[in-house]
Formats: sequence, C-alpha cells, structure tokens
Amino acid sequence: MESAGSSPLSSRRRSRQVYLPSCSSISNKRGMCEISFSFIFLDLPPSPEKMQYHLFRGKLSFKNSSSEMSLAGVIIKDVNPLSLSYVPPSLPHREKEVSRIIEYLEPFLYGGHVTKVILTGGSGVGKTVLSKFISRLISQKISEHYRGRFKSIYVNARLKGSSFNILNSIASSLGISISLRGLSNDEVLSSLIELIQRKSLLVLLVLDELDFLIDIGGSNILYSFFRLHELTEGEGNAAIIMILRNPSYLSKLDRGVLHTIHSPIIRLSPYSSLELTDILSQRVKYALHPGRISSDALNLIAEESAKYGDARYAIEILWKSAIIAEYGNKFVISPEDVREAFFHLPYIPYKDDLSALSHQELLLLLAISNLSSEKSYVSLSEVEEEYVTLCQDFGATPRKHTQIWKYINRLSSLGFITRKVSSRGRDGRVTVVSLRIPTHSLSRQLHSLLEGGS
Repeated sequence: MESAGSSPLSSRRRSRQVYLPSCSSISNKRGMCEISFSFIFLDLPPSPEKMQYHLFRGKLSFKNSSSEMSLAGVIIKDVNPLSLSYVPPSLPHREKEVSRIIEYLEPFLYGGHVTKVILTGGSGVGKTVLSKFISRLISQKISEHYRGRFKSIYVNARLKGSSFNILNSIASSLGISISLRGLSNDEVLSSLIELIQRKSLLVLLVLDELDFLIDIGGSNILYSFFRLHELTEGEGNAAIIMILRNPSYLSKLDRGVLHTIHSPIIRLSPYSSLELTDILSQRVKYALHPGRISSDALNLIAEESAKYGDARYAIEILWKSAIIAEYGNKFVISPEDVREAFFHLPYIPYKDDLSALSHQELLLLLAISNLSSEKSYVSLSEVEEEYVTLCQDFGATPRKHTQIWKYINRLSSLGFITRKVSSRGRDGRVTVVSLRIPTHSLSRQLHSLLEGGS
C-alpha cells in the first residue's frame, strides 16, 4: 500500500480500495437521504459513470424508493454533463447541421416517404450526440396526437457485433417479444414492417458505426433496412440516420445496395480551438460549481484538443482535470491539473474501437506496437513471432495464420494500421504493416486493457 505522502498516480497497478474515515453529516429532506463525507481514493476514475467509487469529497444523494444517485464535490456539482453519453440542451456550432437534418426529415414528420440521411466525419466531431439530439428534438416537435406512436431507436453496430444482434435490438425496442432465432433477415424485417403498419408507428432508426456493419459484410441487412419503403402513407412511417466515419466505405457495398442507399450526406468537420472552448464552457456551466476552473486551464484544454478537432477528447480531459483537482483538495482547476490529465490520458485515435477489440486482437496490436518503435513497417512474419511470445507472457493460446490474417484485416479497417505488399523479402513479395498511432501512447493503453485495467 502506498504511504500517505505518495502519489497514487505514479503507481503502475493502482489500488482500487476506498477509505471512508469519517462521515460529516446525514440528513433526510423530503424523502431524500443526503450524506456529506470525505474519503481518500487510490485511483483516478476511468469515467464519470464510475465516480461513485472514487469521489474524493462531496455529497451523496439518493432517493429512498430507487437506486438513482447523484454526486457532487467542491468542484463538481453534477457528474452527468461530463459523461460522453450526455446530450446537452443545445449543440454549439452544429446549429446548421441540425437545421439541415430536420429539413431532410420533414417528409417523415408529416407522413411522407421514408427518409434516409448519412452523417459522416472523424472521431469526436459530434455524429452520435447530433443524432441523439435530433431524436429528442423530433420527439418534442411531434404533436400530442402522434407522440404515443413515435419510436426513436439507437443501435451501435460495432457494440452489437452481428446482423442478428442489430435486428434483435430493433425488434426489442419495438416490443416484438417472439423468438427471432432461425429467421432470415428478410423475415425479421417483414415482422418489423408488419408491426409498424399495424400500430401506425413513426420510427426513427439511428444506425451508428455503419463502417463496422460494412466490414462484416452487412450489405444484405442494409438492403433489408431499405425495404422500409414498403410502408405506405397512413400505415406508419420510418426514417433512418446512418453514421459512419468515411463515406468512401459505401463503395464497398453491392451496387444494388448503393442504388438504394442514395441519401444526402452531411459531413461534420473537426472542431477548432474556439469552438471547443464554447463546447467546454457549456459543460463547465452544467457540471462544475461557478468559478471552479481558471480561464487558462479551459483554454489549454481547448488548444491542445484542437490538434485533433475532437470534442470527446476535450470533454474527457475536462473530466480528468476536475477529478485531479478534486483529489488534490483544490478549489479551482489549474493548468497544471490539465497537464497532468493530458499525461494520464494521451490522445489515441479510434479509442472506442480499441476497447472493443478481442483479447487476441489486443495482443496482435501490441505485437505490432512493440516492433514499430524504430521501424516504419514490419513484416507479418515478425508480427506473428512477437505475437506468439506475447501470448505466452499473457497465458493465451496463439491463433493460426488464417485467423491472424483476419485480425490484421480488422485492425486495418478500423484505422489502427495500414498494410501493403513489399518486394523486399528473401522469398519475394511479403506483407508488411505500419502502425498509425504513436507507440508510447498505444502500448500503455494496450497493457492496461490486457491486464484488466480501466
């Protein structure tokens, strides 16, 4: 265990124990139990959702009749706006995009034909939060007469992992409780269409991370989705918002699907430093007590995050900075707190994809990272040799060459690596791969994931 004077941030494998030496006060007001307390934690919380285990000092409130709870500290007054899943009341610097999408969806709102819109852009430019904001806005716009029949469904293709799970999730959201196993995609879609028609539903489907669905050969399921045009006016209606990073992915689809998918494309550009400042200021307003972050600290987060144009990263740094300041028993987040947050949370492109990789894929990516510190390209044979060694170190069973090649293809499609055929091998042409992420940032994150860290 670390001594009281040592910093838990320097520990390689930090303890997750929580110490609660004293409880300042307990009160019961209007059915709410409030406990004011202070304790020491020996770990930085990995996300706002897990803050209940790590808050350094503050007030815990929960309703007697439910498990709902809110946490507040001297700096943080509400943890929710610091969560990446939070949808704010407005979207700074995305007003034009909101107006365009609502305009495209007007036929859907007024019972016209099925509408499809594509959102595209890099990581952290607001694709997902924009789609969820639109869903909430439409729900508010629809009259009382239609509100009971409006269904907003959000599905992340990568998290669901397969065409069947995607369809099953949509069916569950629409209240279909029958077993779908053994049914084809078309049969499931027919059931969905029949339900929408029978109940005259207005369904807004948000299909996120379409890139992944295309990677796993999702042409058939996409074509099935577009059968929703079979819905007729007065018998229900549907709209589809599709989200992907790069519209060039659409070229991988079958020609028939491409013809059907014809839709307006809205491209979201990376955020500038000034735009990120406005976004962060909004989160600060809702999440922190007044005056708890210096202007220099806020500007530092915006300027550094603007190198990537990534609002998600900026919000994560704000969250970590607030926790570091809270832990340090401070009353204001300083630039030094922000610098420490950047140190502990280096920027990693496609971070969400990294956490979704299998154990074997993580080991293979670590093998590539280990070999790439001084090389621009490494051969697949070198990667396989290092991968086998890592499997032995981590107690895993190495996979065969064919499976490794599938892992390589997935890592390439997700943007972690590039691959090409080189003629520099002794036996002629060989496949070589190149890492697209700095090795020092990636290696630390991979070790954390493989060792079960946050």
